[in-house]
Amino acid sequence: MILYRGQVMSDEELNKLGHGVGNFISTNGFFSTSLVKQVATDFLQHAKGKCNELKQVFFEIIADSTDYDKALTYYFDALEIFEKTLPPTHRQMPDMFRVIVKAYSGKGDYEAALSFSKKKLDVLNGELDETQPSIGRLLSTTGDIYRESHDNVKALAYYEKALTILEKCSPPEEKQIWYCLQHVGDLHAENESFQLALNSYSKQLAIGRRMYLSDNSRVGITLRNIGMMNFKLKNYEEAMQYLEEARQIFQSKSPDDHEEGNKTLKDIHEVKKAQKTS
Repeated sequence: MILYRGQVMSDEELNKLGHGVGNFISTNGFFSTSLVKQVATDFLQHAKGKCNELKQVFFEIIADSTDYDKALTYYFDALEIFEKTLPPTHRQMPDMFRVIVKAYSGKGDYEAALSFSKKKLDVLNGELDETQPSIGRLLSTTGDIYRESHDNVKALAYYEKALTILEKCSPPEEKQIWYCLQHVGDLHAENESFQLALNSYSKQLAIGRRMYLSDNSRVGITLRNIGMMNFKLKNYEEAMQYLEEARQIFQSKSPDDHEEGNKTLKDIHEVKKAQKTS
């Protein structure tokens, strides 16, 4: 479960927090959070300019919550409050729906997850704001459930719907777009639609280079995927170029990434072998 908090802090408080990286940190008071990211960002937006000497801090907290039935009880209690105080198409509602869908998925009840998601998307249908990222996130999460249920056709459709909305947001939701493009590329690759997969991975790479350092392992995985799609399309020179860049990234990283590096080396050998026989 992911929780969010927006807070303003002094330089001294922020430095203390920074020195505590890797250690347990306790708070002296109630540390209020929200399941809805927009609530935390709205708080920071309202605080902007009012506290010139303080820093704006956004917390994304990953909580260990495996009691999904208990979580669902609290989520539905929260949803009841939301539904009494907000219109059904309010921008925060899709994020509330999304955490419930993810909780159903976490307990393995994909049927309930999809039923709930479909019901809520039907309510939103016709009222969809194509610049509202929370709608895109809900569609993407629904795509995840279909993929976990091995319904790749519907999964692909939902990821593509999500991309249509997320790419229109201002600013674009690049992290979520990057995530959707990964799944769209993977699904096209599984369907042997290699050119479509290559198109998705190429878009993902452009975003990944903006979001992460050039030697980030995530960038390396995308480079490897692009290399393999070029290999499938018999674009051997392009395949070698991307695979070699991926190999260099993995070899420079931690031992955990060496396995990816070894896989990439095997891919390079496959491409070289194909080049000799072509």
